[in-house]
Amino acid sequence: MRPDVVADILRACGALDPGSSPGRDADIKEKQIMKWQGKSRRKPSGGRHIRNRGKRKFEIGRDATDTHLAAMRSKKVRTFGGNQKMRLHRCDVANVTDPKDATTRKTTIETVEGNPANQYYTRRNIITRGAIIKTELGSARVTNRPGQEGFVNAVLI
Repeated sequence: MRPDVVADILRACGALDPGSSPGRDADIKEKQIMKWQGKSRRKPSGGRHIRNRGKRKFEIGRDATDTHLAAMRSKKVRTFGGNQKMRLHRCDVANVTDPKDATTRKTTIETVEGNPANQYYTRRNIITRGAIIKTELGSARVTNRPGQEGFVNAVLI
C-alpha cells in the first residue's frame, strides 16, 4: 500500500499527528492503536491468501470499551455515515425489568456477580452483555451492549 494512503488512514483515526511525514517511524500515539477488521491473510489451512486490494478506511475498528462499575461517565463517538454511538466508560445504575409483572425500574448496581465473556471481568467489575449483576432488586442479566449504547438494561433472573 502506498505510504501516503497509509498516512491518510492513520490521520483519519487520530493515530498520526497532522504535520508528521508518512515514514516507517511515524509517531503513533500509544493508547490509540489502529485495529483492522478485514479478512485475514491466512486461510484456515494455514496457507497464504493473496488479497486483490489493500485495507480500507471503513474496515478500521476501535478498542473495546470496558464499562466499569463506578460513577457514570460516557462519551459520544462519531461512527460511519455521521451517526453517533455513546461509549459508556463507567456506570453504576441499570434499567432492570421484572419479567413477572413487566415493570422496569432504575436501580443501582452493587457488584458484578459473573461474566460469561471473561472470568476476569467479574473480578474487575466490567459490565458486558450477558453479565450477571447484583442490584437492589436482586440478580439480573445484562441484555444490551453498554459499551456501544450508553446505558445498561437488565432482566431479573
